[in-house]
Amino acid sequence: MVLEKGEWGIVAQKIQAGRGACRRLTELGLIPGTPVQMVNKIKRGPVLIRVKGTKLAIGRGLACKIRVYAQ
Repeated sequence: MVLEKGEWGIVAQKIQAGRGACRRLTELGLIPGTPVQMVNKIKRGPVLIRVKGTKLAIGRGLACKIRVYAQ
């Protein structure tokens, strides 16, 4: 996920991660076509995103596997 703080994007494709991680992110609403906002990202910590009005903290490694395009 390459968004700067405050930017919005759209999840572009199915997340390329392990089965459990994909299932969990799908349950949280991260599916293709879903708008997401980068709320905060720290150099060495998790990223905070907004999906469907809910803030989610996800690990940086997993966040890198979510492909988005800028809105």
